[in-house]
Amino acid sequence: KMIYAANVADSDLADGNDMVKKLSEVAAAEGASVVIVSAQVEAELIELSQEEREEFLESLGVSVEDCGLRQLVRAAYDLLGLRT
Repeated sequence: KMIYAANVADSDLADGNDMVKKLSEVAAAEGASVVIVSAQVEAELIELSQEEREEFLESLGVSVEDCGLRQLVRAAYDLLGLRT
């Protein structure tokens, strides 16, 4: 199995884009999973307080729990059969 990490613009973090849809089709055919991340957003989150992170992510249509890096970690744990 494999995990694809699709790096997108911050405006595409909540729903992805056309390339994410194409990647999802390929991943599904391979039995792989896709996680949408935004490296730019992750870099900006480091500089923010918890409250500011929540507000920033909410403005992008995602929650702290659903942001890219956390989803990637969860997907990796699932793939490896680990628990958090």
